[in-house]
Amino acid sequence: MKYRIPVYLVIILALLVVKKYGWPPNFHPKTVDDIVATYSVNVRSALSPLFQQQNIAYPPERLRLVANKSARILSLYVAKENGWARIKEYPFTASSGALGPKLKEGDGQIPEGIYGIEYLNPNSSYHLSMKLNYPNQFDQEMAKRDHRSRIGGDIFIHGSDVTIGCIPIGDRNIEELFVLTALAGKDNVEVIITPYDLTSSEQREVRNKPAWADELYDTIRLELQQMQETLMNSKVSMSRRRWAS
Repeated sequence: MKYRIPVYLVIILALLVVKKYGWPPNFHPKTVDDIVATYSVNVRSALSPLFQQQNIAYPPERLRLVANKSARILSLYVAKENGWARIKEYPFTASSGALGPKLKEGDGQIPEGIYGIEYLNPNSSYHLSMKLNYPNQFDQEMAKRDHRSRIGGDIFIHGSDVTIGCIPIGDRNIEELFVLTALAGKDNVEVIITPYDLTSSEQREVRNKPAWADELYDTIRLELQQMQETLMNSKVSMSRRRWAS
């Protein structure tokens, strides 16, 4: 007797395989160590001269990534003995949403705030990716205050050139940041996302700005100013837990 498998079961099984292993399916998933081994030589070759220009040892111990949504630039900063040094800028390869914080699932907004890295994904559908800890404590507090639920998640810095609410910077560039983050340790990396350069005199209109946005922007502005003005060691510290956790 021959058995026929219903078409809908085949489709469901195919979707489950794609969800778990990506497309085309990857039945031999890579590890973070695999990615570092694959790309570390090229990354060192590309970035070491930039570190030498700033008299900073490679690989760095602490990183800050500053994303300017208006300029569509992700800047790499590295801690040094007397403060922070800007090493390189990575243009967004795509963008979505408008200026202003992310408020709900599916709004296409890139979040704004100060975030940590939850984990590195070496098997991303977008080549490689780094997951931000959105929503952080501040996001959750403001959502509770506003009586908002379903505020979204799964926000990544990733490769490729498509996105809905994430920060894509292309495959070659994500290889650099992925390797640096792996070498420094994800707990030593912060991501600051700002609508525009809040330290400049230029003011940009942020439509539909929630009442608490000014508090958020004041905190981001202070962090950016401290990067420019304070020394490292005991004075420069990772951001307050309410914002980064």
